Amino acid sequence: MKRTPLWTGILALWLIAMAAGVWFAVADDRAPAASKAPVAKPIDQAARADADPLEQQGRHVVLPMDVGPAEQPEVAPTKSAETEAADKATADAVADKRTEPASSRESALAGEGKTTIAERRQIHNVDVGSGGTVQLPSGEVSIDGDLTIAEGGSLAAAGTTLVLDGENQTLSGTATAGKIIMRGGTKRIRGSFGTTSSANADPGKAQLYVEAGTTLVIEKGGKWNTPNPYGFQIAGDLVIDGGEFNCRFSNGNGTDRGEESWIAGSTLTIYSGKFIGNGDADFSGATITIHDGALEINDDIWNSGDALNMYGGTMRNTTGGGMFYLTGNVNIRDGKLQVYQNYTRSLRFAKDASIYCTGGEISINGSSATSDDGGILLASSATVPNLTINTSTKIHKASAPEAFLSVSGDLNIAKGQRFEAKGFNVIASYLQTDEQGEFIP
Repeated sequence: MKRTPLWTGILALWLIAMAAGVWFAVADDRAPAASKAPVAKPIDQAARADADPLEQQGRHVVLPMDVGPAEQPEVAPTKSAETEAADKATADAVADKRTEPASSRESALAGEGKTTIAERRQIHNVDVGSGGTVQLPSGEVSIDGDLTIAEGGSLAAAGTTLVLDGENQTLSGTATAGKIIMRGGTKRIRGSFGTTSSANADPGKAQLYVEAGTTLVIEKGGKWNTPNPYGFQIAGDLVIDGGEFNCRFSNGNGTDRGEESWIAGSTLTIYSGKFIGNGDADFSGATITIHDGALEINDDIWNSGDALNMYGGTMRNTTGGGMFYLTGNVNIRDGKLQVYQNYTRSLRFAKDASIYCTGGEISINGSSATSDDGGILLASSATVPNLTINTSTKIHKASAPEAFLSVSGDLNIAKGQRFEAKGFNVIASYLQTDEQGEFIP
């Protein structure tokens, strides 16, 4: 047998290897079959296709090292005091609107010539047009919105206990009710409202209750009237802001013969307008603050309250009585305190009172103190501002021996009148002239 040379075998193997290499190169240049090629999805689409994302796989975000000028965040412009105030007012208005509770109650409406009989016990607004009438049922009826009565309209509520229990309520027009309870929030009277009873109100049976946490504001043009003695009770705040509050006796003659009118912690604030009491007044439990306007009591004042602060205006009693009893902390910086003296009744300083006045005027008016039981009673020492004696008076014989009366301003005695210290300590600078009355130590 003929042998094939070794180099011929090697050459054959090399040729076979080269042929295989050419085939693989050609195969790489061919397009893959469409039916067999895998479809690659973008990463975010693949992630959305997964039913359950990987809990342990977080995202890695690469932030640029430098931010160019065009990419810098905008800087808010500096705000002025005016723009800040406007922004705050807008924000407050929006906040109030968001927090204002929406009432679920229906309103009672009566247009011209229409009568609405509201048998419901809970009402939102009551709006009565000219010639219209809203008849409320007997018993307790709650209103949490405004009460508006046009001229010529009417609210029939003689047998109704009207409960005003909204946050901010306004009463406009003219109306009366058998009883009114003001509960929570602020109530503004811009019309003429009141109650109708004329009998003494026994404890628990007053016709007006301003509960604790409630503010009643009598605005300019507004008027409240409680015609019966002891017919109101203030546990919250009464504010006279241009209007009038009229009442009769409150606690009366230093005793609680009827409903207690002022509860501890209550306040009476007068910015302008008047508080008028047509009978004895006792402000025990109240703090009185007078900025302007007047507090007028047409009888005795048996207690001026837990505190009396005067920055202007007037406070007086008149011809019906004569007693003007200063109690609690009394601070007079301006304004006029006018005392109407009636024989044995006059200005008195309570034993536990703290009286320090730096401005304004206290005057003694009315009838002369003719007996030793009359005149100014000093149960405690007092510093008063300008003191004007328009009718003869003296220091009451029952005054505390150690008490003194100090006049920090001017002492003026009307011509023809006398002021007798009766041996008590009166500290004042007084120049006797022909145009002045007489001071007798």
